[in-house]
Amino acid sequence: MASQRRLQSKKSRRLILATIYWLCYSVIVLLATVGTLQAQQPFKVYPFEEAMKAYRAKKYVDAVLLLEGLLAENRQNEQALYYAALCYLQLQQGGTAYDYLKLIPKGEAVFLDDYFYWLGRASYMNHRFEESKAYINTYLAKRGSKKFAKEATQLLTLLGYATDLMQKPAAFTVENVQGINTIANESIPISYIGSQRLWFIRKSKGNSALEKTSAEKEGWFLAQKQPDGRWKRVSEESFEQNNFIALQWIDSQRSMLVLKGGKLWLMQPSAAGWQVARELSVQFKDASRPLAATLYDQSRKLIFSAFNPETSSLDLFYTELQTNGTWSAPAAILEINSTRDEYTPFFASDTKTLYFSSKGWNSIGGFDIFKTQYDPVKKRWSLPENVGFPISSTGDDYWLQIYGNKGFFASNRSGGVGGDDIYQFFLLSKPLLTGKILGKQGEALAASQVQFVFQGKTIQTKTDANGNYKVEVPIETDIQLRIWQQGKIQYQEIFRISSIDTGSSKTLHRNFSMQAESGVEAVSELVAENTGAPPAVIFAINGNVKDATRKQPLRATIKLIDIKTSKTVKFTSTDANGRFNFYLDKPVNSYCIEVMARGFLSHWQLGEQIGKNEYAIALQPIVNSTDWQIPCVEFDRQGNLSASSKLVLDKVSAFLLENSTLQIQIRCPDGNTQMGEKRAAIVQAYLTQRGVAANRLSTAVIPNSGVRDRGIELHILP
Repeated sequence: MASQRRLQSKKSRRLILATIYWLCYSVIVLLATVGTLQAQQPFKVYPFEEAMKAYRAKKYVDAVLLLEGLLAENRQNEQALYYAALCYLQLQQGGTAYDYLKLIPKGEAVFLDDYFYWLGRASYMNHRFEESKAYINTYLAKRGSKKFAKEATQLLTLLGYATDLMQKPAAFTVENVQGINTIANESIPISYIGSQRLWFIRKSKGNSALEKTSAEKEGWFLAQKQPDGRWKRVSEESFEQNNFIALQWIDSQRSMLVLKGGKLWLMQPSAAGWQVARELSVQFKDASRPLAATLYDQSRKLIFSAFNPETSSLDLFYTELQTNGTWSAPAAILEINSTRDEYTPFFASDTKTLYFSSKGWNSIGGFDIFKTQYDPVKKRWSLPENVGFPISSTGDDYWLQIYGNKGFFASNRSGGVGGDDIYQFFLLSKPLLTGKILGKQGEALAASQVQFVFQGKTIQTKTDANGNYKVEVPIETDIQLRIWQQGKIQYQEIFRISSIDTGSSKTLHRNFSMQAESGVEAVSELVAENTGAPPAVIFAINGNVKDATRKQPLRATIKLIDIKTSKTVKFTSTDANGRFNFYLDKPVNSYCIEVMARGFLSHWQLGEQIGKNEYAIALQPIVNSTDWQIPCVEFDRQGNLSASSKLVLDKVSAFLLENSTLQIQIRCPDGNTQMGEKRAAIVQAYLTQRGVAANRLSTAVIPNSGVRDRGIELHILP
């Protein structure tokens, strides 16, 4: 019996050993197979690892494209959100960076390195100064090592400067110049010929694969001001080919001050192009060649920015033309130069004010724009003063040029189109706004509290016995109206007074009525008091524009087009939150709205389709396999196009001609298949007549769409 048990035990041990041997053999075979497969196929790098490799190489655009791919699959990927935000910060896209950092749950955020430092910096870039201060203090109060402790402490100092500066904003409104700025760097804006032409230079940042494939050309460009006030690029100029850098237009001499080969020249336009007029024979030191300069006092005095070996920074230098025809030896301007860089000087036409950019003098972020005035009696410059918000920002601001009460500058501030963008600004005047406050039944509201909120200020007034009010408000800025009754806000709206509204009048008349519904509000038209014309009823259209993919506010241009005349009667652009509004003097259904943004499919909507609530538009990026909805193309019972549809299709054809690589399939509602095919063919023929190549267009029907006489779909083919 015992021997039998020993035999069974031996058999069991043999079975266990055999099993172990078999498992070992299987593992060896499996490892050999994997090794063979790895030898046959290259090792695949995970997208996040590839993104981090690009991030560490400071190729932020390439990194963020990979990270956005990960976020498209999982919007809750905290690491992808975090490093995408850091990329956007480096690309000066502070708005997107702030939004991404705020999406990270607080429980996860505490485990991410330096999260509160970066959130504080993103808040700072978006001028959320109190919020930024709270995040930076939270970061500095954390236990353990802090990689950016020094930078965080410096940021607290800047926040102090910025908070003080915000209390006294400059009397200007600033706008990103639409139609000129791209993902590349645009700078050195120079206006001339009655401010109707604008020079600017475009240079690629050269940091990513995306920019290397960009179709945007580099070099000097000329833009022409359109009748509606917009700027349109009309030609590419030859400065780049001749290695010139334009610096300033000298109107009195009809000449351009330019830099070439480390020397300054005056050039004049001619039928054959730009011709050299003369050289400014200033004796520059080899180590201190000018990088930017300004001429003034009948071109007898010159201030330029150059590297100063004595201070190891960019400084401003002065030289003047002497009686013997030579220029004095350049001397550094000690009253103006700080311990940091001074750059891009510009002397104003008032003959006493110098504007320049500086990283010193309590700058709040990189280069800020400062001004100083020369006292000819004391023969010295005044203490430089920051021009303030909204011209100076938390980004780099430079290349300021002023022409009367308006001007241009370049900035890489958050919210722009690319790196450096060109901005224009206008002096804010404050006309006297008068009118009546009307109740829901059209009655005058006597002794009602009325508030006007703008630029962080609240002006409160009270209507008289006849419902009249009177208040001074700025132009070209958003103003919020609030009407209070019984301690509660009963009505509010946001409006804007444009320089076109004011003209030469200093007094405007506008009635506000509480009887309108939200979104489309009946108010009275602005009328200059000296015209004597009665106020007419108009409509207000409020809306917002977002990126359909990322769900973020979008910078876009919105036009109101009169359907009968096909002319643009008003246009505006969205603010930093993607919002816009219009006030109309005709019934809303006589208009078509056009919404455009670079890199996105345009949108059109007829006035009668807008509805009474806020008009929300989601623009789709231009990518393959996208269904582009055009809801306002209409057909009659015979399948022919309506007049308003032709207006919209004219816009579609212009878009397709501008984006000449797109292949489009035109899809119409089927109803019955023959009718759908007929309508698609009609649209195809119309677009072809407008110059779109026939080989770019094909047709189909929208399956299961039923019978309807409105709306088509343009499918972008791969």
